[in-house]
Amino acid sequence: MTIDDAKERRRNDPQAKREREWFAEKKIQVHRIKDAIVRARAELVRQRERRPRTDKDRRNAQILGTSNAAELERIAIENEQRLEIVEERIQLRKQEIRRKKLRKAFYAQPSLRVLKKLTVLKNGKIPRIDRPGADEIERFWEPILGRAKESKPRECEYLREWEETLRLEYHEFSISEARVEQELQKGIRHMKPRKAPGPDGIQAFWWKSIPGVSALPSKVGAKIILLGKWPLDWLAQGRTVLIYKKGDAKNPSNYRPITCLNTCYKVLTTAINALLLKHLEGVSDFTREQRANKKGEGGCLHASLIDRAIVKDAQVGKRHPLSVAWLDYKKAFDFIPHAYIKWLLRAVNAARFILRFVDRATDRWGTTFHSQNAITRKIPVKNGIFQGDSLSPTLFVLAVGPLSYALNRFGPRMETSFGRTTGRTLQCNHLFYMDDLKLFARGTEQLGKLLSIVRSVSSVLGLELNLDKCAKAEYIPGGGRVAPSLMGIRELGEARTYRYLGIEQHFKNTGDGYNLLVAEAKAEVRQILSTDLSLGQKRLALSSIVVAKMSYFYMMTAGGKTKLVDSLKAATQLDTEIRAILSEEMAIYAKSCTSRVYLAAEEGGHGWPSMKDELENQVVAFYAYLASMPELRPIWYFNEATRKSGKRSINTDVREILARYEVEVSGGNLCFYGDRDFLNQPRNLRKYLVNRIREYRAAERILQWRSKEVAGKVHRMENLNHYLSFRWLKRGCISSQNARIALGIQEHNILTRASAAAAAIRRSLGSNQSSLCRQCGKREETVEHVVSSCSKWLSNLYVERRDAALRVVYYHLATRYGLPTVHYSQELPDQAKSDSAELLWNVAIQTQRLMDHRKPDLVLIDSKNKQIYVVEISVASAVGIEQQHNIKFNRYVVNSRKQEDETKTPYERGPKLVDDMRQRYKMDVSFIPIVIGTTGEISYRTTKALEQLPGMNRRKLEDVAERLSRAVVINTARIVKNHLAKK
Repeated sequence: MTIDDAKERRRNDPQAKREREWFAEKKIQVHRIKDAIVRARAELVRQRERRPRTDKDRRNAQILGTSNAAELERIAIENEQRLEIVEERIQLRKQEIRRKKLRKAFYAQPSLRVLKKLTVLKNGKIPRIDRPGADEIERFWEPILGRAKESKPRECEYLREWEETLRLEYHEFSISEARVEQELQKGIRHMKPRKAPGPDGIQAFWWKSIPGVSALPSKVGAKIILLGKWPLDWLAQGRTVLIYKKGDAKNPSNYRPITCLNTCYKVLTTAINALLLKHLEGVSDFTREQRANKKGEGGCLHASLIDRAIVKDAQVGKRHPLSVAWLDYKKAFDFIPHAYIKWLLRAVNAARFILRFVDRATDRWGTTFHSQNAITRKIPVKNGIFQGDSLSPTLFVLAVGPLSYALNRFGPRMETSFGRTTGRTLQCNHLFYMDDLKLFARGTEQLGKLLSIVRSVSSVLGLELNLDKCAKAEYIPGGGRVAPSLMGIRELGEARTYRYLGIEQHFKNTGDGYNLLVAEAKAEVRQILSTDLSLGQKRLALSSIVVAKMSYFYMMTAGGKTKLVDSLKAATQLDTEIRAILSEEMAIYAKSCTSRVYLAAEEGGHGWPSMKDELENQVVAFYAYLASMPELRPIWYFNEATRKSGKRSINTDVREILARYEVEVSGGNLCFYGDRDFLNQPRNLRKYLVNRIREYRAAERILQWRSKEVAGKVHRMENLNHYLSFRWLKRGCISSQNARIALGIQEHNILTRASAAAAAIRRSLGSNQSSLCRQCGKREETVEHVVSSCSKWLSNLYVERRDAALRVVYYHLATRYGLPTVHYSQELPDQAKSDSAELLWNVAIQTQRLMDHRKPDLVLIDSKNKQIYVVEISVASAVGIEQQHNIKFNRYVVNSRKQEDETKTPYERGPKLVDDMRQRYKMDVSFIPIVIGTTGEISYRTTKALEQLPGMNRRKLEDVAERLSRAVVINTARIVKNHLAKK
């Protein structure tokens, strides 16, 4: 879809059209009101100054209809008040549109970037980054990508030997057209439908959805791949989006280039990648130390486990020195020469069709760079690898493979001290995670040899070390002199850390990384909570943005230098600080039940994430990966031996956590839990253990919540259907402020005059303020009185709340019978009729006998099925739901005449509306009393009543129940706000 198409679609959208018409109407209205004010004020000024009338003044008096000073003053004041109301409505409408836009955008792409982009700050300004222009971007990228580099890999001794070794191991394979088509079809199926498209603007959704089109890429693609026929030059073109990282925003080097490629091209490269990986599978281990791009492996975690095992071995053993170096390459993906890539594929004996495809594709690569409002001209990509499809990382991993081979073959090997007696040592002198390289050596001399190999091979690969971002560190048992630098690589020093795999590293733990992460997490929590996102979206944002960062940190530092008890204390402290932010941003009350804050929403809790829980989950996940991966078995035995010797290890921490939650620790078989063996199944083992822990936590928190005399009352009510009562909480389509009020009502956290907190405040201040209701002054101002029985709101806000719930049922019935639906801002019609049904709202039914209760909320007459549904809706406090059910039932099914005491049931039998309608219409009549609690509670009797509505199934029942609860909760919150507005 082009920009013009999007604009046209926006113009023709009915909702957008209504919005434009509404704002146009209000603009005219504001102009007329201002005109009247100006005319009236001008005439008043003229009269005070006693100036003679002009023709203009006479016209003003004629338009206003008076020249009387008192009348003119009245007109001016009334119009000023009217103007204030209209402008307030316009602002509210704009806020509503902005809120909907934000929620819709976040739903499509839940990220912090969307929030920063769409959230208007308190000063009304959105900060803009001063980004580089198109000319600056071109000047930076053209020398890197636009100029082909020479590559002579055979001149390097290491690469010649590597090539000879691979030619013996890899044999060219042939492949059928059917297999290629199969891989292409698989690639189309697995593509994300709404991922950003390339220059053609066609998302994968259209290739998948349009009948007959989905088969085209596989049929045509097979011919392109096998025959080498390249149909169009634009196929291999891309658009590169520059994503700001950090540093000077005007410097193009501080941006990460992500290339959006055409969907057709990505389908082709997905198939090529699958076939190439199949060719390389299981023959050589030259990429063994490369932890990225490996199926079924947690790359960062795997690398971290090996890294930490090597460091811990040196620190625990205290017998051998350890030297490490962190190496960073300048724009690694963009410096690989195309000639080297082609040589590389020939070296591994890749199939001819793969060679031909890559050769022709790289010759046609080109891209335009996009940065905010700047778009460059097309730059031919004669050097480097695209970062936008599945083939790119595979090519890069292959490209740095010779470096791994050279380090393993010619570099000094490093072997751990642990496992020597049992033959379970770990041998490793380097680790790769894509282009992040870390070297390990026994002392400075060996590290220098490794660095020499790296420099030699990197120059042939076209890679250049970024010395400003490289560092080294040395651990010398007993202390010793450390070289300040080695081959231009600086010594890290004791006071500094290096960020490796997202974690600050050093032999000594500084704690700075954690403190910075916590500060960033709290700032993001506050930013998320201050937006207009819904409750559910805020919970999602916290989980996917804040908790995700902390989870990664917890996993990557599990079993590290910080003791588990100290880590748990820090996580608990962070939970406390986040709860304070939740309270400040009006998402919970300061006195909200802590157990309920972290209880899942479907169980009736707030559903906010806990950092302490996440820490325990990630420690268990870390252990699950370590225990279930055979390749890491030496590290597990090392940790187990450390535990048995009385020292702390990850195994110690996990046993402590599992014992806390009564999960039985496995015996001889490391991966056997319950009745299942989880060998080679780290994900399943993690899921099993974490689910057991979550179940225990949930049961414990429910028990703690129920034990609270006041706060746990709602959960102790056996007549409530807790699953449906808390559906609105789980779905979260409500503001966090309204949810806070609703749950605060249940826990009696609302500061009413009769509350215990208000009484304590009065005692401390020596105040004699009455505990009677501030609005009606008749009864004590309890929470129940405010939300359900204050006479001040009986004829207005309570009725509006009931009508809001009524609209939900009306909408369900209207859609079921094809009747017109009504927007929430419009009045419901008294009657809606179709060929098969008639829907009456608040209409008095004519009866044969005298009856007082003959005006039910809704009456549906289904003439086709000879059935009448009489629906009565009421909102009551949670403790009064059953009584209200009985009252409604008796009024319409037992005796429809007014009783002396309506609350005393059962009534004596008398004329009833249900029987009268049955006799009059000659149809079956069903009476459906729907009673909702003031905070969305739904009883089992209400559940049965909802099930009687026509067209109701399980999914519809849950949807209608959630909407009913939500409508009531929103209006109850409104009542509380209005009530407490009076001091």
